[in-house]
This record gives sequence, C-alpha cells and structure tokens, in this order.
Amino acid sequence: MNAGDYIEVIGETDATDTGQNTVAAADYSVVFAGARLIPGANSLDYSARVSRAASLSVPDSTPTTVDYDIVDYDTALFFTLGAPTKLTIPVDGKYDIFFGPALWDASAVGVRSLIISKNGGVSVALSIIPAAIAGNLTAHECCARGISCISGDYFEVTVYQESGAPLDLLTDGGLGDIPVFYAKKVN
Repeated sequence: MNAGDYIEVIGETDATDTGQNTVAAADYSVVFAGARLIPGANSLDYSARVSRAASLSVPDSTPTTVDYDIVDYDTALFFTLGAPTKLTIPVDGKYDIFFGPALWDASAVGVRSLIISKNGGVSVALSIIPAAIAGNLTAHECCARGISCISGDYFEVTVYQESGAPLDLLTDGGLGDIPVFYAKKVN
C-alpha cells in the first residue's frame, strides 16, 4: 500500500425478510463479499484512477480492451478521452498499475481473465480464474507493482471470458465505482 490508500470491506446481500420486527442476520444471505484496495491520491504524487459509467458486454472468447469515461482523479494528465483505453505515464519512474475488482455476471462456465499490457503488447500482469459456482458473481483483480516506465509508456487492460455467451463486466453491483484502472508513481 501507498500513502493515502485504504482497504474497504464490501458485501452484497439479498433480502429474505423473516417477518421479525427487527433486522436480523437471518434476513439476509451473502451473495458477494470481499475487500478491495482503494488507491488514494494527493497533490504531491503522480497518480490517476479512472472507471466506467456503464457495464461492458464482453463477447465469448473475444479479447476486449476496456475503455473508461469517468476520471476519479488524475494528478498529471495520465488520461484523455481521446485515448479512452489508456493510462499514459507522464514522467520516468517506477509505477504500480492496478485493475479491479472485476465483477462478472453470474455463469458457472469457463474462465475469466484480466491482462494489463504495456505499450500495446507486453503483458505486465495477468489474472485467470475459473467461473464461480452457479448463481454467483465472479470477482478478481490484477496488479503489477514497481514497473519501470519512461514518459509516454502506456497501459491498457484486456478482459476475456469463455462462458459460451456474452457476459457483462459489471460497474457497480452496489459496491461503488468498480472496476477502476489505476496508476501511481512509487519511485
């Protein structure tokens, strides 16, 4: 973690009202729970975090580059709407790059993959997980720490899934702005 970062515990429940006068644990069943790193920013650092306003439909067995339209913060012009898939490094140094959490529609079939690439080719981080059991959302994240960069290098995220049908990469699910794409100079 870096200065200003924090961890948020998250959970999503389904109401199953028991008819009691008070809210009880029996009134809810957990459908998703976890924790996520929330990258922070301050005026002295080089960092940016972007996200999406709408879910992204990802075709079956088709690598799909994620684009963004919300700037959560950007201290050094990493992001431009003219290149909505990229975070571009403004100054030489080492950077942490993060994407997630990726929250996929429920499907018990196939795998889900996240790939962070540098300069349109070299993969710097990869996360592949199997689908969650039927009826549950699948969630994961991907991060690369301390990647050496020069000004003008850029990063993108490609998502991939093999479920036999299109699946949405969800943007909220009651959890706030997710997924986020984040870069921060660490050295």
